[in-house]
Amino acid sequence: MTLRKIAIQLAAALMLMIAGCASMKISRGTLDDSVRDYQQLIRWQEVPSAVAFVSEPMRPAYLEKATGFNRVKIVDYRIKSVDFSREQKRATVVVEYDYHLKSGLTIKTVVDTQKWEYADSVEPEGWRLTSYPPAFP
Repeated sequence: MTLRKIAIQLAAALMLMIAGCASMKISRGTLDDSVRDYQQLIRWQEVPSAVAFVSEPMRPAYLEKATGFNRVKIVDYRIKSVDFSREQKRATVVVEYDYHLKSGLTIKTVVDTQKWEYADSVEPEGWRLTSYPPAFP
C-alpha cells in the first residue's frame, strides 16, 4: 500500500469519526436533557434562566409572551409525546402544565406544543425552543 492510499484511508476514517461525533450531539438523549431542564426552569418560574433555551432571535418576543407565567403557579407538568427527527434536527414536544391562578386554587391544565431545533451554527451548540410559551386562560 502506498503512503498516499494510507493517507486517504486515514482521512476518510477521520471524517467518519467526526460525522459520528456530530450525530451523537443530535440525539434523543440530548433533546430529552434540554427539554427536561427547560421544563424544570419553567416549573419553578425561572423564566429568565429558561430563555437560554429559546432561539436567540425569538428571545425578546418570548419574554413578552411569557408574562402569563407571572399570573400563575405551575404545580406539575407531564411530557405527553416527543416526535424526534435526527435528520431534520427538529422535534415536537407536547407538554401538559397543571397550574392555578395565583389568586385562586382551582387546578387547570394547558397543553403546550413545543417546537425544538438543533442549533449547530451558534455557541453553545444545542437544542433551542422555536415556539412561544402557552397562553394561560
